[in-house]
Amino acid sequence: MKKACFLTLIAAAALTPMTSRGQSAGPVIGYYKVDVPAGQSAWVCGLVTMTEFQAQATSVAPGVPLADGTPTSVITQSAANWSSPFPLHYVEILSAGSAQGAVLDIIGSTATTVRVRGAISGTPVFCIRKHATLGAIFKGLGGMVEFQDSLTLYNSDNSLSSYFPAGGGNWVAEDFFTPANDTVIYPGQGFILSSTPDTVITIGGGEVAYVKSGPTQVPLYRGQTNVVGPITPLVATNPADPLYGLTSTSTVAGGNLTLGSLGLTNSGLEEFVDSITLFLQGGDLNPAGSFYVGLGTVYADDFFTPADDALLRNGAAVIISAESADRVWKQTPTYPGAGN
Repeated sequence: MKKACFLTLIAAAALTPMTSRGQSAGPVIGYYKVDVPAGQSAWVCGLVTMTEFQAQATSVAPGVPLADGTPTSVITQSAANWSSPFPLHYVEILSAGSAQGAVLDIIGSTATTVRVRGAISGTPVFCIRKHATLGAIFKGLGGMVEFQDSLTLYNSDNSLSSYFPAGGGNWVAEDFFTPANDTVIYPGQGFILSSTPDTVITIGGGEVAYVKSGPTQVPLYRGQTNVVGPITPLVATNPADPLYGLTSTSTVAGGNLTLGSLGLTNSGLEEFVDSITLFLQGGDLNPAGSFYVGLGTVYADDFFTPADDALLRNGAAVIISAESADRVWKQTPTYPGAGN
């Protein structure tokens, strides 16, 4: 079954600097629908939440390391006046440089500081967003069967976590009891949907309804199953879709993405070793092919045929291997004119 998509545009606004919570830094794009086949298929959410705060850090200092030794950083913004905590939020670095697009979980805050997981240097421009969560990503689950169909996440230690729709837009964990609506799905993190019928699901809407075009760093863990995908809401995979013909480059609104346009060659992947696996459109997760980066180009698995123009169905997730070390996929913008 072909996966079609219908993009619903709600509103748009120019990017403006944010200095307080409750404001948006990008256009609202709303939501889009995808046809999900019966069986298993890999997807990624192409939308993010609104920017709640954006400014340059006044100062940055090392924080107390976590119990497992993970470093933390304390970002001070003296003009801020945060009156409530950030229980499900993250900091994203916006300043140009090697850290641009990094996503850092907020683990504590005061009126003028946020403490984040990870090390930061300098005084970068940053923004704060709420994480997309399982309860907020989907506007509708179509015919997915409650307590039977599921969504599975691959964790950084290669363990699996599965969640089940429980009606009313709610999700529960594998015990069918523990609420799971606040389960975080990171930018670019893919998921596996297991659906009993062919159905149509709606991604986005509500909190998760904003387009992101700035660079994004997606972690790739050594030796793990990294189910990941590009952060873009545009999907056009059915020849009947009026957007289907716009496939020349990712910079054409409505165009399918190409592997060469996604920053894979500039992401530190080990040449001709780390692989990118695409899947066929059916519900059995059969690989459509494996690809490798090398010499600034994407190649097919014969290590000879250039594959920069290989199309990646928008909305679909892939698996990227990191064979010898942790890597970072530095995604390049795929939707010109949108917010950060």
